[in-house]
Amino acid sequence: LEKADTLKNMNLPKGTLVMIVKRKSKFLVPNGTLKLHAGDKLLLISEKENEVKSEE
Repeated sequence: LEKADTLKNMNLPKGTLVMIVKRKSKFLVPNGTLKLHAGDKLLLISEKENEVKSEE
């Protein structure tokens, strides 16, 4: 997370949307300035050509 501490700094493929961020028991509506924390889970939607691999 050091290199991408906010959503806008993440290197996601074009056409990828972050729909929701789950932090512990809370669900957050994301925006570009949301600071990510270790353990956050992201729900992504992407075009098939831009498939994003899960990192668990």
